[in-house]
Amino acid sequence: MLLSKLVYLTIKNAIYYDDKSFNFQTFKKGLFDESPDYALNINNAYTPINEAVARLSDLERIPYAMEEIERKDIENGIIDLTKFSKDVKQVISVAQLYDNGTYRALEWSAFGIGKIRIIGAIDKCLPVSIEFKEDIPQFDEDSFEYTYDEDDVETQIKDIDLKEFGITESMCNYIMEYAMGKLTENVSAELANMHITRSEQYFSGIRAVTSAFDQRVVQRFYRIGE
Repeated sequence: MLLSKLVYLTIKNAIYYDDKSFNFQTFKKGLFDESPDYALNINNAYTPINEAVARLSDLERIPYAMEEIERKDIENGIIDLTKFSKDVKQVISVAQLYDNGTYRALEWSAFGIGKIRIIGAIDKCLPVSIEFKEDIPQFDEDSFEYTYDEDDVETQIKDIDLKEFGITESMCNYIMEYAMGKLTENVSAELANMHITRSEQYFSGIRAVTSAFDQRVVQRFYRIGE
C-alpha cells in the first residue's frame, strides 16, 4: 500500500463523515488541508502511523533486511553500517553463505557508533551477509507529492510503497486501527481504547520473524596441526 493511501484511509475511517467529496484524489490534491473538519486529523495522522510502524518493528513483525559485504571491503574485521543502502536500526546476525546452501554464523560485537567488529576468523573467499532491522524513516506530509496539469492528469512526484519496508496490506489495516484510536482520543476515550486494544491484538497475531542465520551447530574452523 502507498503511504498516501494509508494516510487517507486512516483519516477517512477516523472521522466517519458521509462526505463523498473527500476521496483519495481530492486528498492527494490537498483540497482538504485547510478544511476545519479534516485539517486537524490530516496534520495529526502521521504521528500514530509512525508509532504503529515502530511498534511492529519492536515486536519483530517486520521482516529483517539483508546486506552483503565483500570480504575485501572489511578491514580488521570492522564493518561500517553507515555505508549500507538502508539505515540500520539493529544488527540481528552476521554470517557467511556457502554454495551448498549452508552458512556459518559469525560472532560480532558493536564497535563504536554505526560499526560492528567481527570476532574470530572470516573466510577470505566469501562475502559477509549482515541481517538487520531497518530503521524505517519518520513519515510526514512531505513524504508524498502529486501534481496535476490543466487536464487534471495526475503525475506522481514521490510516494512511498510500504512493501519496500516489508509492511504488508494486512499490517496497514492494523496500523490504521492503531492510528484511528489515537485520532479519536479527544472524541471518545472508550472508542479510542477499543481501537488501540484491538490493534495490539492484531499486532500480536502476526507471526514474529526469526533470523535466517540461527546458530544450530558449532562448526570447526581450525584443526590442530593445520
